[in-house]
Amino acid sequence: MLQELIDAIAERQRRRQRLEAQLDRLAPDWDGYPLAQALQAFRGIQKTVAYTVVAETADLARFAHPARFMAWLGLVPGEHSSGSTRRQGPITRCGNRWARTLLVEAAWAYRYTPKVSRIIELRAQNIAPAIRQLAWQAQLRPHPQVPQDDRPWQAPQRRRHRGRTRARRIHLGRRPTASFGRLNPSRTCVATPDR
Repeated sequence: MLQELIDAIAERQRRRQRLEAQLDRLAPDWDGYPLAQALQAFRGIQKTVAYTVVAETADLARFAHPARFMAWLGLVPGEHSSGSTRRQGPITRCGNRWARTLLVEAAWAYRYTPKVSRIIELRAQNIAPAIRQLAWQAQLRPHPQVPQDDRPWQAPQRRRHRGRTRARRIHLGRRPTASFGRLNPSRTCVATPDR
C-alpha cells in the first residue's frame, strides 16, 4: 500500500513536469506571454501562477481602476446596507475563483522582509528595469519602517550580528501581554521574519 502511494506521488510529479515543459514550449507564441513574464518579477508569482492569472483575466486593460479588478476577483467586502446604516461583511467571493486563489496565495509572500532572492533575480533577468523597480516598490509598501532608499532592485543592507547576518526586525506595535496573571504594557511585540 505504501509503495502504491509513493508511485502515485511520483506519477503526479512526472505529470507536472510534462505540463510545465509543454507550457514552456507553447508560451512564447502566446499573446499574454509578455504580461506573464512581467508578473514574474513580483514576489510569490512564478510562471504557472503568472500564466494562469493572465489566462483567466484575458485583458487587464478592460478594468478602468484596480477596484474594478478587485471586485471582479471577489476580494471586495460584501455589503448589507439600508438607509443610513452601513454593514460590511466578509469578501464576496463571487468573482473568478482560480485567479483569486492564486493571487491571495502569492500575496502571502509579502509579509516577509523585503529582499530580492536569487530565484527572483534569475526570473527577472529579461524583464525591463522599470518593471523590476515597480516590483521592488511593491515589496517596500507593506513595510514602512524599512528605509526607503532609491537603489533600484536591491534589498536593504543586512546587519552583521555576532558573525552571522541577521534580518531587520519588523515592529508590529505595542500589545499588552500577560505576565504571571497581570498585564505588562511595557512589553513590545517584535517579529523576526526568517525569509
